[in-house]
Amino acid sequence: MNNKDNKPFFKIAWFWISLSSILIAIICLIITTVNTSKSAVLNKKTSSMSQSYSKAMSFNRDFEKYLDKNVPNYSSYVSDAVDSVLNKTKNDYSDDDENANDTASSSSEELSYSFGKAVSFNNESDDTNIDVTIVSAGIDENYSSQLNNPPTGIKPMVVTIKMKNTGSSAYEFNPQEFNAYDSEGNTLNFDSGTYNNTMPSSVNVGQTVSIKIFFDAKNDGPFSVTFADGTWK
Repeated sequence: MNNKDNKPFFKIAWFWISLSSILIAIICLIITTVNTSKSAVLNKKTSSMSQSYSKAMSFNRDFEKYLDKNVPNYSSYVSDAVDSVLNKTKNDYSDDDENANDTASSSSEELSYSFGKAVSFNNESDDTNIDVTIVSAGIDENYSSQLNNPPTGIKPMVVTIKMKNTGSSAYEFNPQEFNAYDSEGNTLNFDSGTYNNTMPSSVNVGQTVSIKIFFDAKNDGPFSVTFADGTWK
């Protein structure tokens, strides 16, 4: 008997191979069709947007030409309007700069004092409250020997300070919290010979102290002295 040649078709290997190939081909065809359709829709939208944009630009150009042709001195009006906007912006910036300068000047004037003027300073975080007076600042040759190895040509610039503690806690005194400047705005060097004077480490509540601080100067001034945000001249 020749039973081998009479196998059912679904048990033959080439049948399943052929069927699989056909199914794969159908799936690929469906995917390609879907992608092509999406791409066509996207291209149509992009084309529509481009056309709309082009139409808007074309309308603007046509309208501009119409105004230029039918409105007398249209170009001049446009130019004047642009100049007006630019000038207004420039003036606004100038006004802002002037106001800022005025504010800075007034702030500077409010914090500038004459020698001998007592000024109050406070720190709310530690209840510090002190009155500081820069009594004087000038060259005093009598203190030349107290400078610490000064270079040739250096003169002793002596700052006399009065400080009163009006707060509720002791104030830790540091002479280097004071800075001095010559007439050209140059910072003068703090001279460590200052520590040869009687120098308090702190100012107790209710206490008033008078201190002299030495700086190295190259000219005769006038000088200015600063402490915190105050300046004495």
